[in-house]
Amino acid sequence: MKTKKILSKLNVPDVWAVIGYDGIYDDYKTVKVHELLKDIPTLSLLHYITQQINKIVYSFGNQNLQRSMLYETCKYLPKEVRNKIRHFIGKYKSISYIEFYGSTLFMGLALQNFTPHKEDDKELSLCQDEYEATFKAIIYCNQRWTDEQSRDLNIKDKDLDVVSMSLLIDLPIVEFKLHKDFKVQMYKAICFFEFCESDDEYSKYLELFYKDKATKHWQEYILKLFGFFEASLRSQYIKVDASKVKDILFFDQYIVNIQDCKDLWDGHNALKYFRDHFLFKITDDTYLLLNANLLIDKLYQGMKFDFYQSLQGKYKSYPDFNSELATRFSEPYLLYRLMQQIYSDSDDVTMFTGEELKEKGIVGEPDLYLRVGKTLYLFEYKDITLGDTIKYSPNIDEIRQGICNRLCKYGKKNKGVGQLLYNIKRIFQEGLMNELDPDVSYVSKVYPIILTTDRSFSAIGVNALVIQEFSNMIKNNPIYKKVFISLPIIMELDTMILCAKELHDGAIILSDILDEYLLEINRLTPFSTYMYDNYLKKKIPEASEMEFLFGEVLHKIDESKSTQQG
Repeated sequence: MKTKKILSKLNVPDVWAVIGYDGIYDDYKTVKVHELLKDIPTLSLLHYITQQINKIVYSFGNQNLQRSMLYETCKYLPKEVRNKIRHFIGKYKSISYIEFYGSTLFMGLALQNFTPHKEDDKELSLCQDEYEATFKAIIYCNQRWTDEQSRDLNIKDKDLDVVSMSLLIDLPIVEFKLHKDFKVQMYKAICFFEFCESDDEYSKYLELFYKDKATKHWQEYILKLFGFFEASLRSQYIKVDASKVKDILFFDQYIVNIQDCKDLWDGHNALKYFRDHFLFKITDDTYLLLNANLLIDKLYQGMKFDFYQSLQGKYKSYPDFNSELATRFSEPYLLYRLMQQIYSDSDDVTMFTGEELKEKGIVGEPDLYLRVGKTLYLFEYKDITLGDTIKYSPNIDEIRQGICNRLCKYGKKNKGVGQLLYNIKRIFQEGLMNELDPDVSYVSKVYPIILTTDRSFSAIGVNALVIQEFSNMIKNNPIYKKVFISLPIIMELDTMILCAKELHDGAIILSDILDEYLLEINRLTPFSTYMYDNYLKKKIPEASEMEFLFGEVLHKIDESKSTQQG
């Protein structure tokens, strides 16, 4: 009870009670976990768990669904176990049975203890006498990851603050919590190929790509690739034409290799492994999709990787290729294009890209300067990753330092909010923009925004940490000007893409939703989660949004699809 009161005062996001092994069974310390799934065909286990994951992937936080899945499982369990489960359900307001991290551990356990499916057995579903063992393994996995998190928290510091606690808990699982929208990946892919067409060097690379992939145009390639995603919406199994060798090769780069799975459970490597191996090959032309989020993520990354491979050694490594794209493509052809799409028709808007400011002689410029009337938005764009060593570290000092090194430096080398504060001071105390934008003198409110491409920066607690650092910076470097400076906000580029049509139409106003986020929602909650809960979760896809994001490209792809079907 005391803990609940403290959490309430801190406005901590809702905490779910995860059903674990030791709350249902008495042998948690002695049970032989590798024996739980013995003799159950691994394909049947993967078939079952992916079915459950697919139920929640588009219904994150749906309590009725979590409860119904538990009740459904109860049918196959002994009466004593059923009673304990019902007691658990009745005791807690918010519960979790099937979730991504525990399910990932479950798949790792199943694959490490691989049991082949009998060739003459056409039934993939679990047998009735296999359900309790499967249930035990699932809640054992839930128990494992919650125990490990608790152990990390207790060992390091009994007085761990709520921001640090949130980071330790959420960073390892943030990428799995919410489903990823295919429209975002399609938008990025189209921007990428249009960049290639417009760039002298990359237009030549594009011809190599066409030749290597045996395709006439990138629109044809996108149609094929997103056809895979469309198939995954109908079934967790994806079937590919076996005669199309290049399609098979594309998928095969993401398949699970049983020889790689010997240490998935004992070495605690499942999560890292499945990020790049999320397909289980059933036959020569059929794959089981283990996690839809990872497929969507790889649709765009997979395109870039395909492109890189077609260049035949022109770059030393894929990271080198990616690093160049971050500079030449990501900021000018993703960020600038998107913001110009949103605000190009507004009369009271003044916008300067970082490139434009640099051309006008401004050094240390913001990545985007956007003034709407008396409101100024300054953007720092971070196309960087946090890195696995930081995300999965149990050392909170290492985690905090890793985040601050990327988002919170002020002084000799400004980064993130440090760069934003540096430019706010120059704008309002040194007149940096007076000549380029005379009406900046009428600005009454400034929003410093860090726009990111890595979902890790939307983990619970990251924005709160950045706010802490920013507050210390501004305390030591006060700005003597009558202008309201908002707390900094970390925003995903993906979120901005999903809201682009509404922002353009004025259905939502950026300053309004930022104010709502800072005033009504606790500062631990990520902005992307706030937008999902309040704007995106119940949003109905409309043709007008597709038209706005993709325009003529969409029509050409539709024409190509009709031609192929005809």
